[in-house]
Amino acid sequence: MFLTSTNTKVYLSLGATDMRKSIDGLSILESEHLVQNPFSGHLFVFCNRRRNMLKILYWDRNGFCLWHKRLEKHTFKWPVSIREVMTIGQRELSWLMDGLDIQEKKAHKSLDFSAVFSGLVTTWATLGGAGLRYWHYRCFWPFAQTVVDNANNTSLTPLVH
Repeated sequence: MFLTSTNTKVYLSLGATDMRKSIDGLSILESEHLVQNPFSGHLFVFCNRRRNMLKILYWDRNGFCLWHKRLEKHTFKWPVSIREVMTIGQRELSWLMDGLDIQEKKAHKSLDFSAVFSGLVTTWATLGGAGLRYWHYRCFWPFAQTVVDNANNTSLTPLVH
C-alpha cells in the first residue's frame, strides 16, 4: 500500500477529526496541533466522530497523498487515550484498517515448541465421542515429521503408510 520503508512511523491523531478537511487542513492540523513535520514521509491517521472513516496523510517525494477509507457498515476500533497523538507500527495500522483493536492485550496463545523435523505432517484429531484417533497428513518432504509440544510434554509423530 503506502508503507514503503520500515522506518516509516504511523501517528494517530486521537479524538475526532472533521472529515471535511482535506490535504491543506489536515497538514496544518498535523504541523500545529500534533507538532509533527508534515514533510517527513511518516503517516498521519485521522478518524471521524462516528468511527467509520479514516484519512491517512503523508508526503511522497514531491507532493502530499491522502488516502481515505469509509466503512459502509461497522466501525473502526479507534483507540481512546488522554494523549493527543499515539505512535503505532505498520502492523497495528493494518489491524486497525481490518477492524481489529490495536490495544487488545490478549492475542492467540503462545506456542512453545522445541523442535520440528520436516516431512509428513500434522494434525492429530479425535473423532466424536468414540475415542478413535487418527493422523491427517500431507506430504511436504520425503522424511517423517515430529513436532515436540513442550507445553503438554508430548511428541506428535505421524503414521507413515
